[in-house]
Amino acid sequence: MQKNGLELKTGSYNSAGTTVCQAARFQTTRYDFMIRLGNALSAWGTPGFEAVLKQEIAQLGAEQLPLQQGLSSSNYVADAPITVMINSVAEMEKVIRVKAGIFYKGVTGGCSCEGDPTTASENTEYCEVQLDIDKATAETAVALVAEQPD
Repeated sequence: MQKNGLELKTGSYNSAGTTVCQAARFQTTRYDFMIRLGNALSAWGTPGFEAVLKQEIAQLGAEQLPLQQGLSSSNYVADAPITVMINSVAEMEKVIRVKAGIFYKGVTGGCSCEGDPTTASENTEYCEVQLDIDKATAETAVALVAEQPD
C-alpha cells in the first residue's frame, strides 16, 4: 500500500512482541509498523538529514505510526498534523537508529449526557518511537518506546 509516496508494509516480530533496548529503562514494543523512508536515507550523511527525516515522518500520519498505542490521556488520535522532534540518531551496522518524539492531538469523547456541552475534547499527546532505517533498502521498522518504571 502507498500513502504520500511512502510504502507501507506490515511485518511480524518475535512472539513476545517486545525488545528491551540497551538502556534498561526503556522498552520498545513492536506493533508491526513497517514503512519506507527513502528521502531520509538519501539525505543520510548530509547536514539536511534531520530536516528531511522530520518532514518525511510528519507526512506519514497517524495510521502509519503507533500513535494510538502511545496515547496517555485520550481515547483516540485526532485527525490533525503531527510535530516531530529528533531525540537521537545512531549509525549501526545495517540500520540508522532514530529515536523521535511525536507531538500529536488525541481526542477524549464526552459522556454524551443530556446537557453536556462538551461532546469531545482534544488533548496534546506525546510519545517516543524508535525507527530502524535499513541502510540498503530504506525499509523502516517503527516501534513505540515506553519508559520503564524505576
